Amino acid sequence: MTPLFIDKEDLELKFVNKTIKIDNKTIPLRLIDIIVITSHILIDTKTIAKIAEENVNIILLNPRNYKTTLISNTQPKNANLKLAQYKALEKRVEIAKEIIKEKILNHNAHLKSYGAHCSVEPILTSLQEAATLESIMGIEGTYSRHYFQQYFKLIPRKFHKSKRSKRPPLDPANALLSYLYSIAYNLISSKLLMQGFELAIGYLHTPFRNHNALSSDMLEFFRHEINEAVLKFFTNGLVTTNDFYKKDGVYLNYEGRKKLYWPIKTLWTQLEPEIDKSLTWLRNQLCQNHP
Repeated sequence: MTPLFIDKEDLELKFVNKTIKIDNKTIPLRLIDIIVITSHILIDTKTIAKIAEENVNIILLNPRNYKTTLISNTQPKNANLKLAQYKALEKRVEIAKEIIKEKILNHNAHLKSYGAHCSVEPILTSLQEAATLESIMGIEGTYSRHYFQQYFKLIPRKFHKSKRSKRPPLDPANALLSYLYSIAYNLISSKLLMQGFELAIGYLHTPFRNHNALSSDMLEFFRHEINEAVLKFFTNGLVTTNDFYKKDGVYLNYEGRKKLYWPIKTLWTQLEPEIDKSLTWLRNQLCQNHP
């Protein structure tokens, strides 16, 4: 899946003969799977409808608070898969355990690659014995706090306050983590929609308001790789404190986001085969539970 990022202000996007024209460029839609718009541009409803008809999804992402709107073709897809998702809710605790187990193992391996000492056997034992979603989420929260205590030690101190902060992010490291998590969450949402999954039916996460619970479930498999990318962006000097601004929180500015277009595309290219494998795993879970 190939994303197109549009972050420059006051552009006009047009649909012409199965291409889009923007900023004096013409791009065939066959080269794009999703358009991520993070700025104010001019686009009319006819253009939006034409793009959706070509099965290209559009994400409207607010880079300040990470709120999003996903525009997709509304044609129904794969009703049997949605039905299997509903039925598999009977096995919700078991599926949630598998997601968190994989997350803990992946995050632990990430820390170990930097020589950080950690033992996860006790927490994995507690996870195995957990009987409710509430206890599973409690175990995940405990491990995440431990993980980030170690993780932030790997990033230069000027970029963080040594703990995870989300709404709003309170330092550059958390701002970048939240920004990349948000992009990955929305790209995963688009991929799930294309394959016919129902986004609201999650197993670890519970939907609320416009939250795509299944997208958050799948994101758990890849957070450690996003964390690694953020770590490298800071330690390699790709982003600096000048790429952030503070207003009721800390956020990437336009120049900071501009630096990340190609690194994010590269990261997505690396993640996509693994995301496809995770969706195959999910399908297998659904089929095993309900042949």
